[in-house]
Formats: sequence, C-alpha cells, structure tokens
Amino acid sequence: MKRKFSLSRRMRESLSAHCDQLNSDDAVDPNEFFKPRYSNAKTNKKAIQLCQQVSCCLGLMLGDCDDPIVQSLMVIDVVPAPDSSRLLVFLAMDESLDEMDLEEVLSRANLQLPRLRSEVARGIHRKRTPMLTLQIVPQHHREEGGRHE
Repeated sequence: MKRKFSLSRRMRESLSAHCDQLNSDDAVDPNEFFKPRYSNAKTNKKAIQLCQQVSCCLGLMLGDCDDPIVQSLMVIDVVPAPDSSRLLVFLAMDESLDEMDLEEVLSRANLQLPRLRSEVARGIHRKRTPMLTLQIVPQHHREEGGRHE
C-alpha cells in the first residue's frame, strides 16, 4: 500500500534550500519511485512454455485423427487451469462445421483425448503429462474478437 506523504513546513524549507522548485517526486524513497509498476502476480515462464509445447503438439495431432470433424478443429490457445498439471485447450471449429452442435463436436474430440494426451506426453519434456480439458469456441465468438472464457 502506497502512502502519500505530505511535507511539513520545515521539510519544505529544507528541500527548497537545495533546489529551485519542489516536484511531486521530491522526498519520495527512490526504491519506491523506481519500483516496477506491474502487478504482484508472477508469470510462470515454465507453464507458458509448456502451454506452447502442448499447443504445437495438439495442432499437429488434430490433423492426424481418424474423425474428419476432429481433423477440422484448430487449436486457438492452451492455458494452465489452475496450474500446469491441468491445461485448458481452446479449439475453434472450421466454418464448414457451423451447423453442427457444439456438444457433439466436443464429445467427438473428447473421444480422441486419450490418444492426443499420449502424443502430448511424447512431445513435451516433463515427468508427468498434464490432464487436458477441451473447450470449443464458437465461430461467431472468434470473429467478434472476444476473449475465450
């Protein structure tokens, strides 16, 4: 929590003896003034690296599936959910699948999930393979530029 200090009269006189005018950053601790302005949340670089590896592997493996509907899915994003032991994979449907039900496409993709997870295990450099959860993002949601949630 940042505290804003008001300068006492004696402090203002002391500071004005050393400079022409007082600015808002005078009498502020330099460690606080030059502290980075980003949030306290640290980015987990290894989790981001893992998500990129999984995204690349899944992108290649979706094209090799036996099901033509799963073949037409594209990987949009992979995010840790809530950590790198479980990953949430966002998939987009091809425009030709717009008339299909999202639940049916998701169930067909989930049938391929064990095979996809074993291929991810080969492609990443981890002791344990993360659990994968799939989510289909509708086409109109992607075109609006909305964030997948």
